[in-house]
Amino acid sequence: ALNVSSKTLNRFSAQSVDFVKQIVALASGSLQKMRLLEQTQSALSEAEGLYRATRELGNASDLAGLLRVAAEFGRAQGFDRATLALEDPMQDPQAPRFVIHSATCRGQTIAIEPPTAANDLWAISDDAYRTAEGQKLLVLPELDKATHLSETTRQTLQAQKIHALASVLLRSGDGQVGYLTITSSEPLHLQIEALERQIVAFGNQVEREREATEQVLALNRRLTREGWQEYLDAQAEGLWVEDAIPEMQSGGAALPELEHAAETGELVISRENGHSALAMPIVVRGQVIGTLGLEDADGTQEWSADRIGIINDVAQTLGMALDNARLYDESQRRVTELGALNRISQAVTSELDLASLLNIIGEQVRQIFDVQNTYIALYDRANETIALPYFVNDNKRVQVEPIRFGEGLTSQIIRTRQPLVLNETLDDTMAQLGAKVFGAPAQAYLGVPILLGDEVTGVISIQSALRGHAFGEGNVRLLETIAAAVGAAIQNAQLYGAMEQEVQERKRAEEEIKLSLKEKEVLLKEIHHRVKNNLQIITSLLNLQSAQIKEPETLAMFRESQARVRSMALIHEKLYQSKDLARIDFSGYVRELMVYLFRSYTVSPDQIQTEFEMGEIYLGIDTAIPCGLIISELVTNSMKYAFPNGRRGKLAIALHPRDDGNLVLRIADNGVGFPDDFDWRESDSLGLQLVSTLTSQLHGKMEVSGRDGACFTLTFPE
Repeated sequence: ALNVSSKTLNRFSAQSVDFVKQIVALASGSLQKMRLLEQTQSALSEAEGLYRATRELGNASDLAGLLRVAAEFGRAQGFDRATLALEDPMQDPQAPRFVIHSATCRGQTIAIEPPTAANDLWAISDDAYRTAEGQKLLVLPELDKATHLSETTRQTLQAQKIHALASVLLRSGDGQVGYLTITSSEPLHLQIEALERQIVAFGNQVEREREATEQVLALNRRLTREGWQEYLDAQAEGLWVEDAIPEMQSGGAALPELEHAAETGELVISRENGHSALAMPIVVRGQVIGTLGLEDADGTQEWSADRIGIINDVAQTLGMALDNARLYDESQRRVTELGALNRISQAVTSELDLASLLNIIGEQVRQIFDVQNTYIALYDRANETIALPYFVNDNKRVQVEPIRFGEGLTSQIIRTRQPLVLNETLDDTMAQLGAKVFGAPAQAYLGVPILLGDEVTGVISIQSALRGHAFGEGNVRLLETIAAAVGAAIQNAQLYGAMEQEVQERKRAEEEIKLSLKEKEVLLKEIHHRVKNNLQIITSLLNLQSAQIKEPETLAMFRESQARVRSMALIHEKLYQSKDLARIDFSGYVRELMVYLFRSYTVSPDQIQTEFEMGEIYLGIDTAIPCGLIISELVTNSMKYAFPNGRRGKLAIALHPRDDGNLVLRIADNGVGFPDDFDWRESDSLGLQLVSTLTSQLHGKMEVSGRDGACFTLTFPE
C-alpha cells in the first residue's frame, strides 16, 4: 500500500490522485518484475550448475570420475558425502548385489574411498525407498523427524551421525541398478523444490554416463579379447550411420536396410546380389534415434552372434554418445536461453525508456531463436493503429511506418489473442489476410500476443528467412513467456514516458505561471504604490487646507481626517514593500502608525507610555484597513481625552489569536475613563461611530469598560 497524507484539508486534486495512481502502477509493476528477475536468476543458477555437472560427467571416463563429480555436486548443495551404490552384473551371484563407491568432502578436498560390499548406508536408502511407496526421489532434510523409517534404520543413522539425506534411484530400462545418495553430518535448511529438480536431473545424467561407461568398458574388453577391431577396420567395406528416418538422397550409397531398421526398431540382415549387409537400430531409452549399417561387398562374411554382439555394443555406445551430445547441446541452448531471459528480466526491471527497452528485448529474442527477422508491434486501441518501433529485417534495423489495425498477420493475432504459427503456405496466408511484405520474404512465421491483464497491447514476432518448419510448440511457449514478462514493462515504460511528458508540461506551465505571477506582483506593487501616493496627496491637501482654518474645532476635524487617511496609506505602503502582496505584518504596521499619531498630535512619549503585546501576525488588506482605522480612532481618543492637563499615563495595545480561530484586539489606557452612564454606541463622536461601523464590517464584537481607564476589546474572525 502507498499512503500519502497532508496536514492541509482539501489539498489533493484529481490530477494529484491520478499521478499517485500512476506511481502505484509503476511500483506494482516493478515489484512483479523483481520477483520475475529473482525466479529467472534462480533458474539460471540451477541450469548453469547442471550444465557444469553435465559437462564434467561427460568428461568422466570411469566410476571414480563419476563419483568425484557427484561429490562436488553434493558439496554445492551443502552435503559432505556422496555414495554410488551400483549393481555389478559381473560379480558372483552369491555375492552382495550392490558395490558401494563413496567419496567424502573435507573442505575443498574430495577423498575417494575403496569400493566395498553393501553397507548400512545402502540399507538406509533401500529401506527408505521401500517405505516411501516406490518413489524415485527421496529427500529427508531432518532424518530424526522421518516417521516412516524403521527403528533399525533410525539407529544406524544415529550411529553414523547422519542428519540429512537426499537419494535418487538409478535405473536402466525398467530395472533398478543402484542409488545415488548424498548425506550431511550437520542439519541443513534445504530448498526442497530446487534440490529435487537438480538431483533428479543429475541422477538422470549419472544413469546415462554410467551406461555409457559400462558400454565402453564392455566393448573394449570384447574387442581386446576377440580382436574384432581389426575386423571392423580391414574387412567391412562400408559403414553408415543414419538418422532415425533416413533421407535417401539421389546418388547416395545408403543401405535400404537402414530405413527398415529405423521403422521397425529391429536388426536387419540381408544377402542379395552377391553382397551382405547389416542394419542395427540405435536405441536410447526405448526410442530409435538412428541406425548403424555395415555392408560386405564380397558377401563372404558371416554375421555371427559375436560379430552382431560387437556391432550392438558399438550401436549402444554410439547411441549414448549421440544422446550425450544432444543433452550437451540442449544444456548449452538452455543456458543461452536463460541468460537472455535474465537480461530481459533485468531490462524489464530497471529500464524505463521505451526505445531502449524494446531494443534490448528484440536483440535478446533474436539471439535466443537465431532468426533473421524480428519485430515488436504496439497496438493503439484508441486510434486503431499498430506501431512498429522495433523492426529487424534480414538482420538489419529498419524504420517502418505504423499500419492500420485490421490488416495483416499482426492484426489477426491481436484479434484472436492467440499465437500464430506458419511453417508452410506462408505466402497464401499473408495474401488472404492482406499482409504487407517488408524486405526479404520469410519461410516460417511465429507471432504471440503481448497481454496485460485481459488486454492485448502488442505482438512479438520472429521469422526465419532460411528454412521452413522452423518453429514448434517449445518455441511458442518460450516466446509467450517472454511476451508475458515484457507486457507490464512496456506499459510501465509508456506510463513513465507519459509521466515524464506530463512533468515537462507541468514545469512549462509552472514557469509560465511564475512569469505571470511575477508580472502581476509588479503590477500589484505599482497599484499599492500609486494608492499610497494618492492617499498621501489627499493628506497633503488636507494639511494645506488646514493651514487656512482658524477655528480649533474645524482644525481638529481636518487633523483627524489626515490621521485616518494616513492609516490607510500606511497599509498600502506596507503591502508594496512586503514580499507577500496579500498580507502585511500587522505588528510592524501598528508600531509605525503609533509613531505617526504621536508626532501628529505632538504628544511626548514621556507623557504617554505605549505598551505593545502582539506577536508576528499577518493580516490581509480587507482586515488590516478596518483594524488600522479602529486603532487610529481609539488611540486618538485616548490622546485627546484620557490624560487632560498634561497628566501622565499608559496606553496598551494587544493583539493575539484564540484557539477558536478568532483574533482579539485590546486597546486600553489608565486615564480618566467613562462615566457610568456612558454608552459608546450612542455617542455623537464621529470617531466612535466609525469604530462601530468598522466593527460590523469585520463581523466582530466590541466590549467596552470605563473603570480604571477606558478599555476596548474587539473579537473578530481572522
